[in-house]
Amino acid sequence: MDEAIRNGLNSITNYVMWSVHQPIPGKEIVWDFIKCVDCDATNKKAPLKHSCDLSHSSAIRLAAERGLFAHLRVGPYDCAEFSHGGIPEWLPLYKPQMAMRKPNREWMQTMERFVTDMIEYISENKLWVYQDGPVLGQI
Repeated sequence: MDEAIRNGLNSITNYVMWSVHQPIPGKEIVWDFIKCVDCDATNKKAPLKHSCDLSHSSAIRLAAERGLFAHLRVGPYDCAEFSHGGIPEWLPLYKPQMAMRKPNREWMQTMERFVTDMIEYISENKLWVYQDGPVLGQI
């Protein structure tokens, strides 16, 4: 983010991968990222250097603290560089006849929960620009 500012940018793009936030079918969508701990778990005597619980909202707030706006790329398909473009790998296994990424009722209903949950999450955390947050526009 600091590099973006040094280069004169005023916003960043953040992918919101459905597969990352709901890796297991039927489980709740979780907006926290994997907890990270900067220490050697195998060396019990090593001092704990750093610990963080990073959620999607805290990552967005980090951008805001630096004066950056946030543009969210909410899938279900985010990018070709990610496995299935961010669509959960379990989805075609549970719905093999469904035509994904094509306009049809089953696909629209399937992805609706993720998109709706994301919109509610951003709203509840007051991250939209109209709520004085850094997230541009509405999805």
